[in-house]
Amino acid sequence: MNNLTGIAGYEVISQRCKSDLDELEAVLEREPERCPYCAAPGPRSKGRYLRKVRHRSGYVRSTFLLVHTRRFWCWRCKRSFLPTLPGIRPYRQSSELFRKEVHQRHEDGICASTLAKRERIGQATVERIYHQHTELEVRKRSNRDCPRMLGIDEHTLGKKNRFCTTFCDLGNNRVFEVRPGRSEKELS
Repeated sequence: MNNLTGIAGYEVISQRCKSDLDELEAVLEREPERCPYCAAPGPRSKGRYLRKVRHRSGYVRSTFLLVHTRRFWCWRCKRSFLPTLPGIRPYRQSSELFRKEVHQRHEDGICASTLAKRERIGQATVERIYHQHTELEVRKRSNRDCPRMLGIDEHTLGKKNRFCTTFCDLGNNRVFEVRPGRSEKELS
């Protein structure tokens, strides 16, 4: 892993510093050896391809990652394809590292409009990134197994008798889940 990119699978070939942004030029450490559609060995190069994505966020300077790669063509199935880029999902204009940083800052309390101005992206993009990462976290948590030792406690949230029930993983000393309500009917 190269420390400049923060993503495994790239080799940085140059770094340019401009007035308010940095550009990292990188190439893939390993190009594909097989076609992703038919698994035929030895795809042929169809030409060069440049992918520019927003990479790291900073309060003053932004970083873009310019990935030099190739479009490939399979001699068996006659299909062309781009190699998968580590840490960059298809059709996205930002790396997963950047998206995690935006999500974390928004979750830490920076409002979407302020974050959008700082990062020079749209407010809708901030909201979309936040919702996508929140859904991902929910899916991760829903696949968890119930802890072996579960602690249950209820508490009020204010003067209007609104209750919450907290489920704790006593084996790992962590909060497992917090649910609104305190009755069996509300918790099921």
